[in-house]
Amino acid sequence: MVATIFILIINLVLSKVIHSLTHFEKHQTRTNENISLIVKLVIYQFINTGLIYYAISLAKPFYSPG
Repeated sequence: MVATIFILIINLVLSKVIHSLTHFEKHQTRTNENISLIVKLVIYQFINTGLIYYAISLAKPFYSPG
């Protein structure tokens, strides 16, 4: 539960950072800026969300509460 909330907060914060960085790149067209933004967001969210949940599921069999 805590990991899910933490991942959501990180996704929100870094989404704003990625938007700012993409705008800072000064693309020639709005289409190129949108493509760059989408690629960055998809890669980032896959790494942040997908791989973290995968790592948690791998570690779960080795976790013994108490």
